[in-house]
Amino acid sequence: MRIPRLAIASIIYTIISVVSSTGWSMVNHLPAAQTAEQKDAHPERQLQGLNHAIGDQFAGVPAFPYWDHVGSVGMGSGIYLGNGYVLTSAHVGCYPFCFHDGSHYEPDYASWTVLKNADGSRSDLALFRIQVRASSALAKLGRIALGGSRQTNNPVLLIGTGYTQGTQPLTLSSGSTALGVLGYQIERHRSTAWALNHGSQSLEQPVATGRNLSTHCFTTQFERTFFAGQAADGDSGGAAFTYNREQNRWELVGCIIAVSQPRASVAFGCRTYLGELGAYASQIPGMPATTVVDGSQKNAPIQARPAAIQ
Repeated sequence: MRIPRLAIASIIYTIISVVSSTGWSMVNHLPAAQTAEQKDAHPERQLQGLNHAIGDQFAGVPAFPYWDHVGSVGMGSGIYLGNGYVLTSAHVGCYPFCFHDGSHYEPDYASWTVLKNADGSRSDLALFRIQVRASSALAKLGRIALGGSRQTNNPVLLIGTGYTQGTQPLTLSSGSTALGVLGYQIERHRSTAWALNHGSQSLEQPVATGRNLSTHCFTTQFERTFFAGQAADGDSGGAAFTYNREQNRWELVGCIIAVSQPRASVAFGCRTYLGELGAYASQIPGMPATTVVDGSQKNAPIQARPAAIQ
Protein backbone atom coordinates (compact mmCIF):
# COMPACT_ATOMS: atom_id res chain seq x y z
CA MET A 1 0.00 0.00 0.00
CA ARG A 2 1.50 3.35 -1.02
CA ILE A 3 0.86 6.35 1.20
CA PRO A 4 0.94 9.45 -1.10
CA ARG A 5 1.46 12.00 1.67
CA LEU A 6 2.42 10.85 5.12
CA ALA A 7 2.03 13.39 7.87
CA ILE A 8 4.57 13.62 10.68
CA ALA A 9 1.91 12.46 13.16
CA SER A 10 1.36 9.33 11.07
CA ILE A 11 5.07 8.57 11.03
CA ILE A 12 5.20 8.85 14.81
CA TYR A 13 2.16 6.58 15.14
CA THR A 14 3.74 3.97 12.91
CA ILE A 15 7.17 3.95 14.53
CA ILE A 16 6.22 4.31 18.19
CA SER A 17 4.19 1.28 19.22
CA VAL A 18 2.86 -0.38 22.34
CA VAL A 19 3.63 -3.93 23.42
CA SER A 20 0.77 -6.28 22.57
CA SER A 21 0.49 -10.00 23.18
CA THR A 22 -0.08 -12.01 20.06
CA GLY A 23 -2.61 -14.85 19.64
CA TRP A 24 -0.12 -12.66 16.82
CA SER A 25 2.17 -15.17 10.70
CA MET A 26 5.25 -13.68 10.43
CA VAL A 27 6.08 -10.37 8.74
CA ASN A 28 9.27 -11.14 6.80
CA HIS A 29 11.54 -8.60 5.11
CA LEU A 30 12.11 -10.55 1.88
CA PRO A 31 13.83 -9.33 -1.26
CA ALA A 32 11.08 -7.68 -3.35
CA ALA A 33 10.99 -10.39 -6.02
CA GLN A 34 10.21 -13.05 -3.43
CA THR A 35 7.56 -11.36 -1.28
CA ALA A 36 4.34 -12.26 -3.15
CA GLU A 37 5.56 -15.75 -4.04
CA GLN A 38 6.65 -16.55 -0.48
CA LYS A 39 3.41 -15.40 1.17
CA ASP A 40 1.25 -17.95 -0.65
CA ALA A 41 3.88 -20.68 -1.01
CA HIS A 42 3.17 -24.29 -0.12
CA PRO A 43 4.82 -25.21 3.22
CA GLU A 44 7.47 -27.27 1.44
CA ARG A 45 8.41 -24.28 -0.72
CA GLN A 46 8.52 -22.12 2.40
CA LEU A 47 10.99 -24.62 3.89
CA GLN A 48 13.09 -24.58 0.72
CA GLY A 49 13.21 -20.80 0.89
CA LEU A 50 14.21 -20.92 4.56
CA ASN A 51 17.05 -23.37 3.94
CA HIS A 52 18.28 -21.29 1.01
CA ALA A 53 18.38 -18.23 3.28
CA ILE A 54 20.22 -20.16 6.02
CA GLY A 55 22.85 -21.33 3.54
CA ASP A 56 23.19 -17.82 2.12
CA GLN A 57 23.37 -15.94 5.44
CA PHE A 58 25.15 -18.26 7.87
CA ALA A 59 28.23 -20.26 6.88
CA GLY A 60 28.40 -23.81 8.20
CA VAL A 61 24.81 -23.92 9.52
CA PRO A 62 22.90 -26.98 8.22
CA ALA A 63 19.33 -27.19 6.91
CA PHE A 64 16.54 -26.71 9.44
CA PRO A 65 15.00 -30.05 10.60
CA TYR A 66 11.90 -29.05 12.64
CA TRP A 67 9.62 -27.26 10.17
CA ASP A 68 6.80 -29.81 10.55
CA HIS A 69 6.73 -29.41 14.34
CA VAL A 70 5.01 -25.99 14.24
CA GLY A 71 1.25 -25.95 13.64
CA SER A 72 -1.82 -23.97 14.59
CA VAL A 73 -3.67 -24.13 17.90
CA GLY A 74 -7.03 -22.33 17.81
CA MET A 75 -6.37 -18.71 16.83
CA GLY A 76 -2.66 -19.04 17.62
CA SER A 77 0.26 -21.40 17.05
CA GLY A 78 1.77 -24.37 18.83
CA ILE A 79 4.98 -26.42 18.86
CA TYR A 80 4.92 -30.21 18.85
CA LEU A 81 7.78 -31.21 21.15
CA GLY A 82 7.36 -34.94 20.55
CA ASN A 83 5.98 -37.74 22.72
CA GLY A 84 2.51 -36.18 22.56
CA TYR A 85 3.45 -32.78 24.10
CA VAL A 86 2.51 -29.40 22.62
CA LEU A 87 3.94 -26.10 23.86
CA THR A 88 2.02 -22.88 23.27
CA SER A 89 1.29 -19.50 24.82
CA ALA A 90 -1.15 -19.75 27.74
CA HIS A 91 -3.39 -16.97 26.36
CA VAL A 92 -3.91 -19.03 23.16
CA GLY A 93 -5.70 -21.76 25.13
CA CYS A 94 -6.08 -25.53 24.82
CA TYR A 95 -7.37 -26.50 21.34
CA PRO A 96 -6.66 -29.23 18.76
CA PHE A 97 -3.19 -29.10 17.19
CA CYS A 98 -3.51 -28.66 13.41
CA PHE A 99 -0.72 -30.17 11.29
CA HIS A 100 0.21 -28.50 7.98
CA ASP A 101 -1.50 -31.29 6.00
CA GLY A 102 -4.81 -30.31 7.60
CA SER A 103 -4.98 -33.19 10.09
CA HIS A 104 -6.12 -32.37 13.64
CA TYR A 105 -5.01 -33.90 16.93
CA GLU A 106 -7.39 -33.64 19.84
CA PRO A 107 -6.01 -32.40 23.16
CA ASP A 108 -6.24 -34.10 26.52
CA TYR A 109 -7.85 -31.12 28.23
CA ALA A 110 -6.99 -32.47 31.67
CA SER A 111 -3.29 -32.25 30.78
CA TRP A 112 -3.36 -28.44 30.28
CA THR A 113 -0.59 -26.98 32.46
CA VAL A 114 0.42 -23.32 32.72
CA LEU A 115 4.13 -23.03 33.54
CA LYS A 116 5.00 -21.25 36.77
CA ASN A 117 7.57 -18.60 37.56
CA ALA A 118 10.08 -19.01 40.39
CA ASP A 119 7.77 -17.05 42.71
CA GLY A 120 4.80 -19.32 41.92
CA SER A 121 2.99 -16.84 39.65
CA ARG A 122 1.69 -17.92 36.23
CA SER A 123 3.69 -17.40 33.05
CA ASP A 124 2.22 -17.07 29.54
CA LEU A 125 3.62 -20.49 28.56
CA ALA A 126 1.62 -23.71 28.68
CA LEU A 127 1.90 -27.40 27.85
CA PHE A 128 -0.74 -29.95 26.95
CA ARG A 129 -0.82 -33.44 25.50
CA ILE A 130 -2.52 -34.55 22.31
CA GLN A 131 -3.74 -37.92 21.04
CA VAL A 132 -1.28 -39.08 18.37
CA ARG A 133 -2.25 -42.10 16.30
CA ALA A 134 0.62 -44.48 15.53
CA SER A 135 -0.15 -44.29 11.80
CA SER A 136 -0.26 -40.47 11.68
CA ALA A 137 2.29 -38.14 10.12
CA LEU A 138 2.89 -36.55 13.51
CA ALA A 139 3.89 -39.89 15.03
CA LYS A 140 6.78 -40.07 12.55
CA LEU A 141 8.36 -36.89 13.89
CA GLY A 142 11.16 -37.16 16.42
CA ARG A 143 11.62 -35.03 19.51
CA ILE A 144 12.74 -31.45 19.18
CA ALA A 145 16.16 -30.68 20.66
CA LEU A 146 15.60 -28.21 23.51
CA GLY A 147 18.15 -25.58 24.42
CA GLY A 148 18.63 -24.36 27.96
CA SER A 149 20.63 -21.30 26.93
CA ARG A 150 21.36 -19.11 23.91
CA GLN A 151 24.08 -16.76 22.71
CA THR A 152 22.80 -13.25 21.96
CA ASN A 153 24.83 -13.07 18.72
CA ASN A 154 23.43 -16.35 17.34
CA PRO A 155 20.76 -16.19 14.62
CA VAL A 156 17.18 -16.64 15.86
CA LEU A 157 14.66 -18.39 13.62
CA LEU A 158 10.99 -17.53 14.27
CA ILE A 159 8.16 -19.73 12.94
CA GLY A 160 4.43 -19.10 13.36
CA THR A 161 1.05 -19.65 11.69
CA GLY A 162 -0.53 -16.22 11.94
CA TYR A 163 -1.09 -13.25 9.64
CA THR A 164 1.43 -12.25 6.97
CA GLN A 165 2.40 -8.94 5.40
CA GLY A 166 0.91 -7.39 2.33
CA THR A 167 2.89 -7.50 -0.91
CA GLN A 168 3.61 -3.77 -0.84
CA PRO A 169 5.77 -2.24 1.90
CA LEU A 170 4.70 0.68 4.07
CA THR A 171 6.56 3.62 2.53
CA LEU A 172 7.29 7.25 3.25
CA SER A 173 6.41 9.04 0.01
CA SER A 174 6.24 12.52 -1.39
CA GLY A 175 3.73 12.66 -4.23
CA SER A 176 4.52 9.65 -6.43
CA THR A 177 8.11 9.32 -5.16
CA ALA A 178 8.90 6.73 -2.49
CA LEU A 179 11.48 8.17 -0.10
CA GLY A 180 11.97 5.07 2.02
CA VAL A 181 10.49 1.86 3.39
CA LEU A 182 9.21 2.07 6.97
CA GLY A 183 7.87 -1.47 7.32
CA TYR A 184 4.87 -3.49 6.17
CA GLN A 185 1.11 -3.57 6.38
CA ILE A 186 -0.33 -6.72 8.01
CA GLU A 187 -2.71 -8.76 5.84
CA ARG A 188 -5.40 -10.91 7.45
CA HIS A 189 -4.17 -14.06 5.73
CA ARG A 190 -2.87 -16.95 7.84
CA SER A 191 0.10 -19.00 6.72
CA THR A 192 3.00 -20.90 8.23
CA ALA A 193 5.93 -18.53 7.79
CA TRP A 194 9.42 -17.87 9.08
CA ALA A 195 11.80 -15.04 9.87
CA LEU A 196 15.56 -15.22 10.37
CA ASN A 197 16.97 -12.57 12.71
CA HIS A 198 20.68 -12.08 13.31
CA GLY A 199 20.57 -11.95 17.11
CA SER A 200 18.53 -11.47 20.28
CA GLN A 201 18.58 -9.40 23.44
CA SER A 202 18.05 -10.48 27.04
CA LEU A 203 15.44 -8.69 29.18
CA GLU A 204 15.76 -7.92 32.86
CA GLN A 205 12.04 -7.20 33.10
CA PRO A 206 9.32 -9.85 32.73
CA VAL A 207 6.63 -9.32 30.09
CA ALA A 208 3.02 -9.11 31.34
CA THR A 209 0.31 -10.16 28.87
CA GLY A 210 -2.89 -9.79 30.89
CA ARG A 211 -4.86 -12.26 33.03
CA ASN A 212 -2.07 -12.10 35.63
CA LEU A 213 0.39 -13.71 33.21
CA SER A 214 4.01 -12.59 33.50
CA THR A 215 6.87 -14.28 31.64
CA HIS A 216 10.68 -14.30 31.67
CA CYS A 217 11.54 -13.34 28.08
CA PHE A 218 14.15 -12.43 25.55
CA THR A 219 13.46 -10.35 22.47
CA THR A 220 14.29 -9.97 18.79
CA GLN A 221 14.10 -6.76 16.76
CA PHE A 222 12.70 -6.33 13.25
CA GLU A 223 15.77 -5.24 11.30
CA ARG A 224 16.19 -3.96 7.74
CA THR A 225 18.38 -6.93 6.79
CA PHE A 226 16.80 -9.33 4.29
CA PHE A 227 14.93 -12.31 5.83
CA ALA A 228 14.62 -10.61 9.22
CA GLY A 229 11.09 -10.60 10.57
CA GLN A 230 8.53 -9.84 13.22
CA ALA A 231 5.67 -11.86 14.71
CA ALA A 232 2.07 -10.85 13.93
CA ASP A 233 -1.47 -11.84 14.97
CA GLY A 234 -1.77 -15.62 15.18
CA ASP A 235 1.91 -16.27 15.97
CA SER A 236 1.48 -16.58 19.74
CA GLY A 237 2.66 -20.05 20.68
CA GLY A 238 5.04 -20.12 17.71
CA ALA A 239 8.69 -21.14 17.95
CA ALA A 240 12.09 -19.52 18.36
CA PHE A 241 15.09 -21.66 17.43
CA THR A 242 18.83 -20.98 17.55
CA TYR A 243 21.74 -22.96 16.16
CA ASN A 244 24.06 -24.38 18.85
CA ARG A 245 27.50 -24.55 17.22
CA GLU A 246 29.01 -26.50 20.12
CA GLN A 247 26.39 -29.24 19.79
CA ASN A 248 26.06 -28.79 16.00
CA ARG A 249 22.27 -28.72 16.13
CA TRP A 250 19.21 -26.47 15.97
CA GLU A 251 17.53 -26.06 19.38
CA LEU A 252 14.17 -24.70 20.52
CA VAL A 253 14.89 -21.90 23.00
CA GLY A 254 11.76 -19.75 23.05
CA CYS A 255 8.01 -19.44 22.44
CA ILE A 256 6.40 -16.35 20.90
CA ILE A 257 4.10 -14.54 23.34
CA ALA A 258 3.99 -10.81 22.46
CA VAL A 259 4.87 -8.04 20.04
CA SER A 260 5.42 -4.29 20.20
CA GLN A 261 3.33 -3.10 17.26
CA PRO A 262 -0.32 -2.19 16.72
CA ARG A 263 -2.37 -4.65 14.67
CA ALA A 264 -2.42 -2.89 11.31
CA SER A 265 1.26 -2.50 10.46
CA VAL A 266 4.81 -3.38 11.46
CA ALA A 267 7.64 -0.84 11.38
CA PHE A 268 11.32 -1.64 11.42
CA GLY A 269 12.52 -1.56 15.01
CA CYS A 270 9.48 -3.39 16.42
CA ARG A 271 10.15 -6.27 18.80
CA THR A 272 8.94 -9.83 19.26
CA TYR A 273 8.87 -11.04 22.87
CA LEU A 274 9.69 -14.71 23.45
CA GLY A 275 9.21 -16.77 26.58
CA GLU A 276 12.68 -18.05 27.52
CA LEU A 277 12.34 -21.80 27.94
CA GLY A 278 15.52 -22.12 29.99
CA ALA A 279 13.81 -20.22 32.83
CA TYR A 280 11.17 -23.01 32.99
CA ALA A 281 13.48 -25.98 32.43
CA SER A 282 12.26 -28.18 35.26
CA GLN A 283 8.67 -27.95 33.97
CA ILE A 284 9.37 -28.88 30.32
CA PRO A 285 9.87 -32.56 29.42
CA GLY A 286 13.25 -33.11 27.77
CA MET A 287 14.81 -29.78 28.79
CA PRO A 288 18.53 -30.21 29.69
CA ALA A 289 19.14 -30.46 33.42
CA THR A 290 22.18 -28.15 33.07
CA THR A 291 20.02 -25.10 32.29
CA VAL A 292 21.18 -22.09 34.32
CA VAL A 293 18.83 -19.29 33.18
CA ASP A 294 17.71 -17.22 36.16
CA GLY A 295 13.91 -17.26 36.09
CA SER A 296 13.38 -14.88 39.01
CA GLN A 297 11.45 -11.66 38.27
CA LYS A 298 12.93 -8.79 40.25
CA ASN A 299 11.88 -5.80 38.15
CA ALA A 300 8.53 -4.25 37.27
CA PRO A 301 7.09 -5.97 34.18
CA ILE A 302 6.75 -4.59 30.70
CA GLN A 303 2.97 -4.28 30.29
CA ALA A 304 1.59 -6.03 27.21
CA ARG A 305 -1.84 -5.60 25.63
CA PRO A 306 -3.55 -8.87 24.51
CA ALA A 307 -3.96 -8.91 20.72
CA ALA A 308 -5.18 -12.37 19.74
CA ILE A 309 -6.97 -12.88 16.43
CA GLN A 310 -10.59 -11.86 16.94
